[in-house]
Formats: sequence, structure tokens, C-alpha cells
Amino acid sequence: MSSPSTVPPPSLSPVVTQQAVAASPISEIPIDILLAIFETLVLAWDAVQIMPILLSRVCTRWRDCVVNSPTLWSTIRTYEVLDLTTVSFDHEIKRVKTFLMRSKGCLLTIDIAIYSYLRHEGEENAYADSLPEFHARLHELSQALRIHAHRIKSLMLVVDEYQSTASILSSLKDVAMPMLAHWDVLSIYDQSWGVDDEDLEDEEVHAHSVLLHPSNEHCVSLYPNLRSVSLHAVPHHWSRFSPSNLVMLEIKMIPLKWRPSAPALMRILRANAHSLERLMLSVALPPDAYDAEVIPLPNLELIEFGFTHTSEVISLINAIEVPNLRVLMICDSRREYLHPTDRWKDSDFDAGITDLFAVIASRFPLSQLTEMKLRHIALCPMPSPTPELLTDRMDIAIDFFCRLENLNFLAIYDSDFVTLDALNRVKRRVQAHPPKFPVPKLTFLQITDTRYKILQHFLWQRLGGSKVYKPLDSLVITMPSHWYQTSKWDTMNTKRLAQEVFPLISWLSPDEEQQLAAT
Repeated sequence: MSSPSTVPPPSLSPVVTQQAVAASPISEIPIDILLAIFETLVLAWDAVQIMPILLSRVCTRWRDCVVNSPTLWSTIRTYEVLDLTTVSFDHEIKRVKTFLMRSKGCLLTIDIAIYSYLRHEGEENAYADSLPEFHARLHELSQALRIHAHRIKSLMLVVDEYQSTASILSSLKDVAMPMLAHWDVLSIYDQSWGVDDEDLEDEEVHAHSVLLHPSNEHCVSLYPNLRSVSLHAVPHHWSRFSPSNLVMLEIKMIPLKWRPSAPALMRILRANAHSLERLMLSVALPPDAYDAEVIPLPNLELIEFGFTHTSEVISLINAIEVPNLRVLMICDSRREYLHPTDRWKDSDFDAGITDLFAVIASRFPLSQLTEMKLRHIALCPMPSPTPELLTDRMDIAIDFFCRLENLNFLAIYDSDFVTLDALNRVKRRVQAHPPKFPVPKLTFLQITDTRYKILQHFLWQRLGGSKVYKPLDSLVITMPSHWYQTSKWDTMNTKRLAQEVFPLISWLSPDEEQQLAAT
């Protein structure tokens, strides 16, 4: 006779299991509500690639709902890493084909991330023999997408090697995608993989020329609904860049050799002048001069500039008109990529920053702006400026902020003393004119990764100053942990400040803690 410990537990028959599932409260949820929940899960930015498959395996009712709901299969995310075999990739291609079949006639959102070498740093030689088969699978994936190209609404591509780009896009050349609205490419190539720099760049340009280099008329006929293009570190022959009628154009992190020339950039802006609403150009501006012709961009509401030298931005600002601008974002990209302790050296100060402020004030409708972000913009970053220089730069900052009459959102990253302290000042009375206050309608202020002493001074001014400024509704401070202890900013001061600002939020930024604490 068996002991009680060895007696196997009783198993439930399929009939009993189905009855238990049918009796559970979740089985009473109407199908339309269940479908809405499933769509939320599938569309979440962090959703797993196989979410619809997982949902279909819960029970028969869920499976019927999922399998017969094409919208749940219309978002296809594929993430593949070069491996010694293609077993995983074969399964992935099979999954993608299943999604394409079950999505039926729905418009498709395609996100593809392919990593050939980035996940194998130091082991490139061990995986080199696997590349041909890997690229063959990418070509097979491309052919599967080609069949459904007429349904693609959004196509996003993340790659770390130009041959992968060519393999994915090979089957899509000159293929009509009438519903394509969004085209995003993020390249993270590393030129240390043994390929000659010149050859690599030429091959990159050729690989990325598949979709965006037909003639203007041909581009319109292939992609009549293309409205958004985002290119990150993607080289192009910009003189042949053809999309027109774009609503959003983003070009970022382009090597100097492959940045668009001034005539090419003007041609692109001219082709999209009456449709463009959002323009983001970061480390992508040419150093050469623009023509005397000024291009009006009447519908442009948002501009983002990232520059390595202020002359790049100043030339472009003088070449465009933006009467309806509402959001302005500026970043000194050169300072952004410096070590935090190197950002405050006299040798790294761009003296043209004052000219940039002056040109922005004269060319842009500052009084209409409602949102502004300043990243690593420093009017006076030197550690020991002369009193005359400090006064001059403070006057510039105060005058600039006083022009922002309707600004209600301001985010400042890595601020210098002058830029941040100007928010607590008042423009001196001039003859019979009353004094003016900086950013009089400001309600939300975010301060991120600012040196402890600068932040401490700003906060003390908010507490003990003359209260000439408008009280904020929200103040968000993103700093390293324990910044308030290092800055001798105690809990009582936080409570006093919170009487003016609610909510007062402190986020943590541990990456720069040591560098900021040392300044």
C-alpha cells in the first residue's frame, strides 16, 4: 500500500476545468471590454512581442476573442540579435508571418530592431561566419513585409550595421506604400568593426537611399501619405531627399561630412514649407552660409535645435520665418557630450551664445511661446567671471526671459548661474516704463542636473527674495540622490518652498551624482 506522501494529487478532467473557468468572474466580462483591455496591453510601449499569442493561450474564450480580432495582430515588433545559428530568427520570421496573416486588412505598425554586433562587442570574429545566413533571414523578413506593403502605416528601423539595413530594405525598393505615414530610422553603427570608414559611409548612404531618394513625383506616388520622417545618425545624399508635404521632420546626429548643405536643407524646407509643423535638427546643421532668400514656415509650431557651434543655428534662424511658433527647444550639443567637469572651462565657452539669444529675440515671436527647453545652454559658464561680464550676461538673460510673456512651461538642464538666477530678478525700470518680470505667466519649472551651488542659490532666492516673481504651480527638480544634504538644503526649507509650489517633486539622477557633487 502506498504511503500518503506518494499518492499523486487528483487531476481535473477537461470538463471540470472548463466549468471552473466558466464560473470565474472574469468570464463574465463582455467581449468588447475584454478586447479594449487586450488592445491596451498590446499597444503598451513595453509590451512583449508575443503578447497576442500569450493572451490566446489563457482559455478558449480568450483565444476566440484574440484570434478573431485583427487589430491585436497589427502591431508587429521584432527584436533579433546575431547568433551562431538562425534557429531563433527562423521562429521569429514564422511569428511575424502569423501576425501578418491574422491582422488581415488592418493597417500595420512595424518596429524592427536588428543587432548584428552591438550585443557582441569583443566577440565580432566569432560571429562573422554567421552574418551571411543572418542577412539572408533579414531578406526573407523583407520579402514577407513586401507582400503587405500596401498596409504599412508606420515603419521604424533600428540597426547597428549597414548591411542589415540593405537586407531589410532590399525588397521594399520602388514598392508602393500608399498608407505609410511614419518612417523612422535609428542607426547605431560602430565604425570600429574593421570596415574602412569611407567605404562604410558610402555603403550606408546606398543602403538608406532605398525609400527616400526617388524623384519628387515618384516619391509622392509611392508614399502619398508620408507625413513624418525621423532619421537619427543616418547619412544621405540630401540633395536627392524627396519627401514633401511632411508634418514632422527630424534629423539628428549626422557626421559633419554627411550633413545636408545649406542649399540642400533649404530645398527640403521649401518642399515642406506649407505643411511642416514640427522641425527637429540636432547636430545636423551645415556650417556653410544660406542664401539671402527667407523661407516662410507658416504652420511650424515646434522647433528643436542642437548645435556644436552657435553659428550653425544663427544662419538657419535668419533664413526662416516662423510666425506661429509655440515651442522652442535648444541644446548646446557640444557641451552635452563633454564630461560634466569639463563643461565649465573657459576654453569650452561659446562666446556666440549671446548672439544666438539676440537673433532668437529678433527673429522668433517670443511673446507667443508657451513652452521652452534649454539643454546645456550657458550664458556665463566660466568659474570666475569678471563683475562687468556677469552684469552684462545677467542683463541679457533678464531681457530675454522678460520677452516670454506667455510662457508657462520651462525646462532647464545643466544651467549656469546667470541663466537660472535671472528667473528671480526683475528688469530695471527704464524712464517712465514700469519694471518687467521674467516669464510672468510661468507655472511649471523643471530643473535638471544643475550644479549644487547654483541650485542652492536659486532655491534660497525663491524663499528669501523679494517675491517679485510669480509663484509656481509645479517645480520638478531632477538631481542625484541626497542633493539636498550636500547643498545643506534641509526638510524645513523644502516645506517652506512647498508652501509656494505644489507639487514639489524631486527626481533622482544618479549617473551624474559624483560629478555634480564635486562642483
